[in-house]
Amino acid sequence: MMIGHNAPRDQRASAGNSPTRRRRHPDTTGTPRTPAPIAAARCPAGLAREVEAYAELVADGRTPGDELRARVAATTPLAALEEYARA
Repeated sequence: MMIGHNAPRDQRASAGNSPTRRRRHPDTTGTPRTPAPIAAARCPAGLAREVEAYAELVADGRTPGDELRARVAATTPLAALEEYARA
């Protein structure tokens, strides 16, 4: 029996039955179902500010890489990396 995209069409798993496909659960809390808000709520007090800032980025659909990309566009790659190295 062939597995994957090389298998005959009738032997392929349908998209809904794929074991690697995640099923979405209804969100009853209004909180995004990502690890970032959970980590922000449970992290040690010393990390709370940074983890909450990261959770806000994720909630906005952004990443720390997006911020770095914006700094590079505003300055130069070397200047942006020097800023982050000093932070």
